[in-house]
Amino acid sequence: MLCAGPILLGQDRAQAQELYRSAIALLEAGDYAGADEKIRSLLADFPDIPQALNVAGIIADLRGQPERSIAYFERAAVLRDDFIDARSNLARLYAKTGRLREARRQFERVLDWNPAHLPSLKGLVELLYETGDYEAGLENAVRALAQAPGDPELLLVLAKAQFKLGREVEAAATTRRLHRLFAFDGEGLHALGLMLLDSGRYADAVTILREAGERQGRDPEIVSSMGIGYGLARKVNQAISSFQESIRLRPREPQGYFHLALAYGMQGRFDEAAAELRRVLRLDPESTDAAHHLGVSLYKQGLEAEAKPLFTQVQQREPDRVETLYYQALIRFQEGDYAKSLSLLRRVLTFQEDHISAHYKAAQVNAKLGRRTEAQRLLREFKRLELQRERSRKERFHIYAGVGDDFSVFGTK
Repeated sequence: MLCAGPILLGQDRAQAQELYRSAIALLEAGDYAGADEKIRSLLADFPDIPQALNVAGIIADLRGQPERSIAYFERAAVLRDDFIDARSNLARLYAKTGRLREARRQFERVLDWNPAHLPSLKGLVELLYETGDYEAGLENAVRALAQAPGDPELLLVLAKAQFKLGREVEAAATTRRLHRLFAFDGEGLHALGLMLLDSGRYADAVTILREAGERQGRDPEIVSSMGIGYGLARKVNQAISSFQESIRLRPREPQGYFHLALAYGMQGRFDEAAAELRRVLRLDPESTDAAHHLGVSLYKQGLEAEAKPLFTQVQQREPDRVETLYYQALIRFQEGDYAKSLSLLRRVLTFQEDHISAHYKAAQVNAKLGRRTEAQRLLREFKRLELQRERSRKERFHIYAGVGDDFSVFGTK
């Protein structure tokens, strides 16, 4: 939650005080446009009031204008270096817009002033998790929970960090605690299900998402999440049924058709996948994800000539998209353009060194070009990566075998 804080004005600025109070009232009532008008009017006459700039930043963010929001928060922090609320809000906006290093620096600066500032602690915990620093994220989550023991956002991040670090017993205990906390809260159960999906507990996630759906009356977001869970758990028929239901609930939402297409692709039904992806592109012509996967679906049907311009279109928009580069390399190989195919595969391996299929195809291309030593090296690397993947798969199977649809962190039902 962004922090507004009070305004500190002298009695000779009664009009400014009234504008500020009106902006806050409209903000709390959800009238963001009205609040924006009031705060802009205030700042036109009094541009250097840190508290007003902070509120202006909150309003701009709620209106979907993050860069304008950042400018307001930055200005507030310049005017008052120790303005904790503005710096915490600025850090959150930096994180939201991908400026993670700057976000962490701002959060840590606030916590240097006030180690117990809960919004900054929570923001830092989320940021540490997102950047993969799970140990630090867990440590700070525990620190924050000492102040807010039942905070569901913190408990969700704590459980995710515990799962990522392999602390299964602790993660299970935290998950049980969250389940009790969300027992009658459909939105909370949805969040818990998404956390389990993120943690790789797919069957467990589906169980909780079904419960969330019962609480929320088949909410389309929950139905879609359930479909994703079924798909990740390789229960593709159930995934298809969930995505079809989400489409019935929201026929103008492209994501339902996109997810349904991916599920069809998992079953090798590439003609049906292509039909759904064309629907996505009619609803969202700028979707590079849909264009890429449509290209894949066409390629899998042997329609390389139709797939090729789609991959070119995607690559023009996203030059470093690994899978698009890989499929372009496959098409060039089939055309006999081995030099171009190899160039594309090298780019793939530059971006993703452990791309197993690219190693195998690059070995084939080098063999075609008469580069036997390089072909053998790439083939050895392919075999090493394939063995590594198989070991990883067996380890995951060992952990999750027999889970079925029961919520395993609670034991079997």
